[in-house]
Amino acid sequence: MAFRTVRFRLLATAALVLSLAACSSPEVATAQPAPSASSSPSISPSPSPTTFGPQKLARKLAPYSTTAAIAEPVIGKDVVKHVGKARALDMYAKVVAYVRAESFKMERLRPKAKYTLADFASAERLLSRDEKASWRKLVRAALAGKKTETGRLRFKALWNLKDGGYTFGPAGPYVVDEQIGSPVMFLDKESGLLEINMTYSASLRMVRDGVVHRRPLIKRVTIDVAPAGKGFVIEDHYGQLSYEDALPE
Repeated sequence: MAFRTVRFRLLATAALVLSLAACSSPEVATAQPAPSASSSPSISPSPSPTTFGPQKLARKLAPYSTTAAIAEPVIGKDVVKHVGKARALDMYAKVVAYVRAESFKMERLRPKAKYTLADFASAERLLSRDEKASWRKLVRAALAGKKTETGRLRFKALWNLKDGGYTFGPAGPYVVDEQIGSPVMFLDKESGLLEINMTYSASLRMVRDGVVHRRPLIKRVTIDVAPAGKGFVIEDHYGQLSYEDALPE
């Protein structure tokens, strides 16, 4: 599929760096540096193009991975002062699990005749009361066919994937090569919310003309959370979703 991008409110990289510097000098809570935000599912280098056909036909996919590669976050000092390092890491782990679970849920990805609010109910579990109301309004508008809301919902929870003649085969794995890269946590002093920025990439294994293809997707994600009791709630969730060309296995 040709490269397409759906854009929404997203902190630019430069703005993020300036904000992090102003709000909280980062304290690296990592054992290893995070992978690049531009990381995508592993593909071996392509040979030089020839006159016999497009370069991408010569590209060979590496074996897929079913184990997610999750980078440790860089945590701002103000975050540590606000909630403590252990709690910050716990929040990060739960947000990552949430993003992975809700982005590509097979019950929603498989096409069916009709979708309802109930198909998206699982995404409400970490939302604040106000965000939950906004979520339901968004789902209803998207299912009614409103273009902007459809794009916003597909960024958060992709569904009804039936384009380009692709279908899901009878057996998985369907979601592979997952990577969480460049995660940063800092305290937004203006809103008082903890902001988590990351890149999430994965490939969907789908079949076209009897051949299994991998379809890479990349999400640049910002999630704002607020501590609540011993846990937290999500107050906002936005970013950018990009689709890249599918390649046969």
